[in-house]
Amino acid sequence: TSSLTTDPGLAERDVLQQTALSLRSVQPGDITFLTMPWIERGDGANVVMDEQRAARVWQSIADDVPWKKPRRTSSSDSTGADTEALTVSPSNILVTVLNGSGVAGRAGETSQVLGTAGFVIVNVGDADRSDYVRTQVRYAPGSLESARTVAAALPGSELIEDANATTVTIVLGQDFTGVVDPTIGGPEANAQPDAALTDEDLDDVVDDAITDSTTADTVRCD
Repeated sequence: TSSLTTDPGLAERDVLQQTALSLRSVQPGDITFLTMPWIERGDGANVVMDEQRAARVWQSIADDVPWKKPRRTSSSDSTGADTEALTVSPSNILVTVLNGSGVAGRAGETSQVLGTAGFVIVNVGDADRSDYVRTQVRYAPGSLESARTVAAALPGSELIEDANATTVTIVLGQDFTGVVDPTIGGPEANAQPDAALTDEDLDDVVDDAITDSTTADTVRCD
């Protein structure tokens, strides 16, 4: 234990052993990993935690609540078709694309098509698991109109409000069939999105996007 730096309350070897043994019943699916928001330290080689943005993560730990707790909402009728005119253009929407379909390379391919359609792609990666059946479009409170435009480009996708979302986030599912060009209509079609986008906002989103969590049972060590 000489290589460990511990809290004084954990300094004794017996205490460390007891703590380790208490975790024997914890299943991999109960262990969540995430990358904390970070900033450059300034030495060109290291990074440090961004304490201001990380405060939300620490608070969720203190409150003993999941970091991601999406709330499902419905913006469509019982047939699943959204009949209201879209009001936010793709060029005003920041989008994260995550692959939850189990098909390798799908997020990268889809992000390229969405970029061609005018969406601003800020992050591409894997979802927390690879067995999503239905494609999801997750959005922050107040960003429904932007999410509706994204959902219109992904036929059959499901809108989900997520208090932790920093962009409109697509989780590609097994039902994904492709991207279509959304038709923007109505007097507000060229209006600003739900919140005006600045270069500073974009920096914040790219950093925060890496805080999506994953569980230990989905981690592979090749």
